[in-house]
Formats: sequence, structure tokens, C-alpha cells
Amino acid sequence: MELAFLIASQQGRTVSWQETANSDQEIVSSTMTLGHPGLSPEHSSRLQTSYERCTYLDFHDENRTIKRELSKWRCNRQPGSYRNPGSQASELFLDWLKYEFGKYLEGRRCLFVGAEAGILRELLSDPIYRQISANYWPPNVEPVFLVTRGIGAHLDHIKDEISRVISGEQIDTAFISLGGGAKILCYELAEEHNIATFDFGSLLRGLTYSGSDGHSFVRSTHYPYYFRVPFDVYMTALQRAMPGLSAEKVLAKAHAQLALELIRKEEGWTWPSEWVGEDCLDLGAENRGYFWKAYSMYRGSYKILASNDEKAAKQVEEFERWRKYIGLGLDGKMHCMSFSAKVAARKVLEIVLGTR
Repeated sequence: MELAFLIASQQGRTVSWQETANSDQEIVSSTMTLGHPGLSPEHSSRLQTSYERCTYLDFHDENRTIKRELSKWRCNRQPGSYRNPGSQASELFLDWLKYEFGKYLEGRRCLFVGAEAGILRELLSDPIYRQISANYWPPNVEPVFLVTRGIGAHLDHIKDEISRVISGEQIDTAFISLGGGAKILCYELAEEHNIATFDFGSLLRGLTYSGSDGHSFVRSTHYPYYFRVPFDVYMTALQRAMPGLSAEKVLAKAHAQLALELIRKEEGWTWPSEWVGEDCLDLGAENRGYFWKAYSMYRGSYKILASNDEKAAKQVEEFERWRKYIGLGLDGKMHCMSFSAKVAARKVLEIVLGTR
């Protein structure tokens, strides 16, 4: 999306997601997938500069869309700047987290910035999460966390907040997850404070096992995977990090977690939502087992939130329709059989009537 944004800026036009990014309307949905860099046209020159002058740039050029569109973008990287070797070795941040992240944290003062930073802070205080994620977090690491709002018109305010924390906490590495704004902040803060910065992107969701973006109440567009976090552990951390959420929003978050259990899993890789890509759902025995375990917890502690709340009840109805649509559960199987029978009957009728 950032590539499309930069190309559009150079061509003097806007991108399709711009209206959504500029809207103040908060969307709450238990099945919808939505995501965008959150940038406005006035950010384009700073984003271009960050791409051209950052120390290391991974072009993600194995991605089919990027491979097709990259030649349309004018980018003047400085001679000698580092980049990924080519399309066969791209999207390296996913591998870096798997193999290098834990070792890198040793002896460093690290800051994690993003909408999921509060959830990560709460998870790291949970012994169950610590045990699950032991391969990724050294036992003696004491990171600093800063929860951010959406970019909108706040990019420079967010930059000032991060800058104060860097100075006050003597940070030497900042991992920033803030959509397209992260690239801008990483470059500018690294230059101004002489520290290492890392556009952490979706990896903050990977470390928290989040099915939705931090301050968003719809499902994420893709899901980096490293380890599962039990439903109850995640939801407890979420509600500690984001107290006071309405029943409708808590349920949207819970439903995103349930849906995440059914996404295809490969440690160190990311799979998109089934609305975005193909063959992304895995309804095999392992995923179904985790789903039903989480669903049992959900029914006992969260589904009841819809009892006296019309908006919350609509979230439950939306999620249950989706569950049946994908054929999960006895009622889901019956729904799919009924649908298949109707399709078959329609084809026969078309043949009889001569319209097929």
C-alpha cells in the first residue's frame, strides 16, 4: 500500500484507501478485514526520503504486486546503501525475528512503539506467555513500551513522545509499528538520536498473537505467526491494556482472536485473511482443536456480553454467520450442505429450462 501511495503521489493522484485513512468514523466488525498505512498526502515527501536514505531497505520484491508495480516508482537510493539481495531473499524481517531477535535484545535498552505495545507489556508480565515465548524473549530483558494512537494529523506529536522516551530511558534501539508512519519516524529519530531503529510493522502483532490491529476493531489483513497465545491469556492482557472498552468492541476483538486460530500457520511467515488471499484458512484437526477450546472460553466469559446490548448482539450474529459460512460445527456443516443443494438445484433447473 505504501508503494501505491508513493507512486500516486509522484503522479499527482490519491489512492483508494485515502478516504478511509482520513475518516474519523470507527468501524466495528467481527468479520471485516481492513488495513492501510494511515498516511495523508502531506506525508509523502518524508516517506520518500526515509525510503531513499534509510540504512537498509528490503524491497519485498517477491510480492507479486510489488514485482509488477515497482518500476513505476522513482527511488534514488544513495550509492552503497544496503538492501535485500533480490526477490529470492525478501521480507527478511519475518526470518530476522525468528532467528535473531532474541539474541539482539541481550544487553540492549529497547523501546517498543505501537498500538499493540500495551498488550505486549501485559503479556510479558504473564508467566504463561513467558513460557510460550521463551525462544524469543531472554529472561532478563526489560523493554520499554509506548502505546500510540493512529497517525492522522498526529505524526509529529507521536514523534515528540517517542523522542522524550528515547532520551529519558536511554534507549539504544526503537522498534516502531505505526503503519507507513513508522518508516518516517525510524529514519528521522535514528538520525536525530544516533540510535538504531527498526520498522517493526506487523511483527508486534506476531509477538502478541493479535487477530486485529491494536486500536482497530476489525480483523487484520495478514497474520505473522511465531507461537500461539491462549485465548484467555490474550483477552486478559487486552482488557488490562485497554480498560473501558464497550461490549461491542471487546466482542469484535474476541472474534478476531477466534478467527485467527483458523488461519494457516507457519512459524516465521505470514498468511493473509481469507478475504484477501487464497488457501489461507486451515480447518484441519489442530486448528479446529484450538478454535473450539477458545470458543468454549469465549462462550463462558464473553458471549454473555451481548445479552443486554444490541450492538454487541450484532457482533455475535455476524461472527456466527461467518462460522457457519465456513462450515465449522454441525450447524455450519448443515448450512454448507443446504447451500450446495440449492446451487445444484438451480443448475438442474437452468438445464431443464434451457437457460444454461
